[in-house]
Amino acid sequence: QVGHFWKADPGQSPKAPKYLVSRWGALAVAAVLTAVYAYFAFFFSFCYHTIAYLGGVAYPWPDALVTSAFMPFFIGDLPKHSIAVRLLGGVHGTLVVAIGVGAIVNFFRRKMNDIRKSAEDMSNLLANQDVREKYLILEQRVKNPD
Repeated sequence: QVGHFWKADPGQSPKAPKYLVSRWGALAVAAVLTAVYAYFAFFFSFCYHTIAYLGGVAYPWPDALVTSAFMPFFIGDLPKHSIAVRLLGGVHGTLVVAIGVGAIVNFFRRKMNDIRKSAEDMSNLLANQDVREKYLILEQRVKNPD
């Protein structure tokens, strides 16, 4: 099944190229977001290391990089003696969580818009008198399968 993830089956509908473009698009977006997250982790690791150094706290850069890469989970690993580092960690953690929550909310908002649009289309379809009559006849046949 892995080989079929990126290739369209010959028997698929004409929508297959659009489907593949959306998959490749999702992969490209994920790659860009990962690169941006890595950039911010790298940037904040230097900020943590430098501020701790200026405050006279020994905080090696590799430790700062690991803490920065996994910020929401490792915020407790920041030096306790430097209030500036902890404040910067709070800002960094808030940014990571806010961006993550925003991405999740936007994802579900798009899905809910699709569901709303489908329900609206179905409602409009059932409002059509011909379709409504056919639906009632079908419903009656299902109830009384003589």
